[in-house]
Amino acid sequence: MKTKETKNPAKPPEDISKIKKERDEYLAGWQRAKADLINFKKETAESLGTFSDLAKVESIRELLSVYDALCEGEKHSIEGLRPIKSLFEQILQREGIERIEPHVGDALDPTRHESVGGAGEKIEEVRQCGFMYKTYIIRPAKVTVKE
Repeated sequence: MKTKETKNPAKPPEDISKIKKERDEYLAGWQRAKADLINFKKETAESLGTFSDLAKVESIRELLSVYDALCEGEKHSIEGLRPIKSLFEQILQREGIERIEPHVGDALDPTRHESVGGAGEKIEEVRQCGFMYKTYIIRPAKVTVKE
């Protein structure tokens, strides 16, 4: 009886370099896909953070008219407005909203101040405080300027 010749399983196939090349291509593709996914997750988180910040800025911008009314009422000594205004300021502070409060004699900073009268570079009078959140100017401070 004749026995069939069996292939030696320990003997590597003749096209091992082709298989290694294919393996390396799959590995590189997987690594690129993994890096792309990581970058996508980071970009998405950043975009959501930016969107959240912009939504907060717009909400606060809408509420500032209420704050302005409280400030105006306080100037006219309308009783009972001081605690409401104080509560409003506490909420703004808790939300990370900072006041922009220039001082008379300070230099005009066009990124934070809006000149509503006069000409020059020095602040003469502060008409209305401004507000900012992180790097976003919600409302610039309104000032008059002089030389």
